[in-house]
Amino acid sequence: MIIGFTSAKEQESTLLSTNSYKYEVAKKVYDQLIDAKGDKRLKVPTFVMQSKERYVAWMNGKKAQIGLEEKAYDVCVSYGADSLNAMAALLGHEIIHYYEKHNWGSEFASAYTNMELSKDVKSNTSSHTAKSVHETEADYLGGFLAHSAGFNTFGIMPKFLDAVYDAYGLTHEIPGYPSLENRAKLAVEAEGRMEELVNIYQTANHLVVLEQFEDAEVYFGYILKDFQSREIYNNAGVNAVMAALSLIPAKGFPESKYKKYAYPLQLDGQTRLEVNSRGGDLAFGNAQQKIVTELLNKAVNYFEQAKALDKKYETAYLNLACAYDIMGEHEDAQYWAKKAERLAKKGKNKKTRGDAKILRAIASFHLEEAEEGVELLTDVKNDFPLSANLAELNLYINTNNARPEVEAEKQKMSLKSERIEGFNLDDFAEDLDVDGQVEVNKSIVYAFKKLDQSKVSVHLVNSGERFVICQITNSNFGGTTGLGLSVGTSKDAFLKKYGPATYIQETRKGQYLVYKNKKAIFYIKDGKLASWTVYRTNS
Repeated sequence: MIIGFTSAKEQESTLLSTNSYKYEVAKKVYDQLIDAKGDKRLKVPTFVMQSKERYVAWMNGKKAQIGLEEKAYDVCVSYGADSLNAMAALLGHEIIHYYEKHNWGSEFASAYTNMELSKDVKSNTSSHTAKSVHETEADYLGGFLAHSAGFNTFGIMPKFLDAVYDAYGLTHEIPGYPSLENRAKLAVEAEGRMEELVNIYQTANHLVVLEQFEDAEVYFGYILKDFQSREIYNNAGVNAVMAALSLIPAKGFPESKYKKYAYPLQLDGQTRLEVNSRGGDLAFGNAQQKIVTELLNKAVNYFEQAKALDKKYETAYLNLACAYDIMGEHEDAQYWAKKAERLAKKGKNKKTRGDAKILRAIASFHLEEAEEGVELLTDVKNDFPLSANLAELNLYINTNNARPEVEAEKQKMSLKSERIEGFNLDDFAEDLDVDGQVEVNKSIVYAFKKLDQSKVSVHLVNSGERFVICQITNSNFGGTTGLGLSVGTSKDAFLKKYGPATYIQETRKGQYLVYKNKKAIFYIKDGKLASWTVYRTNS
């Protein structure tokens, strides 16, 4: 929100102890945001808190520092249940200023309590224009960053500005800075843009889950124009690998062996257990082989971009190993998998450690080192619970030379159809009544509709020639599933009601369970039902 600097002597005298409760709370939020940004090319800015009432929050690019004042912390706390969300919005804003290098010459910028300082800031039109652009960008990208870190900042920043001005006793008109009224308008505009970006990102990930790979690629490209992070590059790479796998026939060709095993591809920390073949057993000619090669090369490039942002991002190394194995470079696959395993061990990420061992096992099978592969998978099954199901699946495949039956009898039963908030998705598909839309490219339009406790995302290709419509529950959804289960239901209780899913996509903290016969996706987080999606598609 505010960019500025203080002298070293002045700052030292007003710094809060790193052992203070307020500092620890704010630092935890800050660390989550920095981790979500995932860009280690620049020096990670130091976080400090001050008792002085002067800047609210600030970024100092020369010192590589981001700060928060104690009074601003107290304003955030006044938001009650949304206190951490407010803090994330404020700090996310400053983090974007830092990574986008919004220094504005003297490095001063937003509101000041010291009016003598503000007089030194020129108020010409071009300066106002630059500040408005930077503030809007920091608002909407900072909000998107906060969302990526797991915070909900919708509706916070416009109201937060009023609260800060009141708390600091600021006048609505400050020389060299947009008025409070104009700043609030910019915040509202930025929030609308941020909401679009969040929804488009969520839709991109749903398109990957629903195997709409070509369209997902367009969405990821749209996002990357504005916001680059290791996770988005990673997800785009996983999408490209899945697209390549979908073009390879299940049998009859040398490449078919790469359809046999279940790769531990991690989509933003999520593992795809199964990728179905669109092409079935049709002829696999030179044209298809060329497309597969292009997709895998594209995936490698995306994973390299993710690695470039953060050299310790083990997920990118693991996914790079998967891509190389599918390209037939099995020794390279093992090398990168071992690298991922070492990084995951240092980072205490047991899920990725287990998944890396699974990839090493698959590469061993392809190198005709079956004994080593079985040993690795057995190790994972016994010692890595978060990866055990995937290891067990690959052991079954290796023993039986086939995958197990995906849809169990219970899952094929006729069950009560899923609805969220009683909303009829089929009727909606017939007559799209949306609140807004965005042209992603010349042929693809994204649209949305807000409901009380859910939202509907609409993906349209060529004016509806193809579509995917998803209705997604909010995190605070108070209703129940078609079989009467609510948020917080244990995974075991859920599976007793619903039976095995058509396919599963694992996450670091849970799973996406996809039920094709019910056109529903259920998200299990930390062993409990966290949210769910119902969808319709004509492709």
